[in-house]
Amino acid sequence: MVNIYSEKSIGTAVIKEINKEKKWGLICRKGRCGVDIELKNKRWGKRWFIEVKREPNTKNKKSSIYGCVATAIGQLSYRMKHPKSSYYGIAVPNTKMYKQELSKIPIWIKKRLKINIFLVPKHGKITIITPSKKVHIT
Repeated sequence: MVNIYSEKSIGTAVIKEINKEKKWGLICRKGRCGVDIELKNKRWGKRWFIEVKREPNTKNKKSSIYGCVATAIGQLSYRMKHPKSSYYGIAVPNTKMYKQELSKIPIWIKKRLKINIFLVPKHGKITIITPSKKVHIT
């Protein structure tokens, strides 16, 4: 049985969502480029750098999710060499615990770092939260 909230399944869903119009080419995936996903626009050369985090399988999920979010922000910050020509994202399962943790990131930080949030559900459409929007907990 495939774990719908594995890093691979979340990453695949995000790549499909971004590349609906076939304008983005996959540069690399999972570690070879320093981020989990790197995509490049075929026409303009802009890039997406995306960190993917899975549902933790530990007993203390809350602290584990905090660590995942903090790590993702840190990992992305190391890749911010060309901020004007790049987009950044964190892709996570669409769960209440992740949304609670992501809602704590101040909007000014998300805007300054241009971090988009990809909430990937078990079924259905991915929710993309742009840097200027709040993460709503439902």
